[in-house]
Amino acid sequence: MSHKFLEGTIYHKRVSPKKHEFKYKFFMLDIDMSSFERLDNSYFSQNSFNLF
Repeated sequence: MSHKFLEGTIYHKRVSPKKHEFKYKFFMLDIDMSSFERLDNSYFSQNSFNLF
């Protein structure tokens, strides 16, 4: 299994027409679909509604 939990920072800055900038953290889950069946299916599903 090669599932990964990634985190990073989003940064945006604009100087025209009005000065504006923001920065915030984000998180991403990278799931290896070749081993999807072995995941806990109470949280993950494919082609149906679920938490992820």
